[in-house]
Amino acid sequence: MSKNEGRVAAVKTLLNRAAALKELKKYRAAIDDCTKVLDMDPLFVHAYIRRARCYVELKEWAEAVHSFNIACQLCPGDKALARECEVASKKI
Repeated sequence: MSKNEGRVAAVKTLLNRAAALKELKKYRAAIDDCTKVLDMDPLFVHAYIRRARCYVELKEWAEAVHSFNIACQLCPGDKALARECEVASKKI
């Protein structure tokens, strides 16, 4: 396995674990895994979205909006994502 293949596998594993942790309502641990993914690949939009949704569950609105905003910049045409960001912004 090449170094890049190992990184891709680590990113997928961490993001999948973050999804499982979110379902188990272990939001802080899921946020930590998403942040690790973003440390390895700062353009991985799904990590920003998952992290933002965990922040929403914790009612940490400013952090949620920050992650949603980055995700929206990476996916400018995603209207559903823009709505999620708007909803979180109104909670601040």
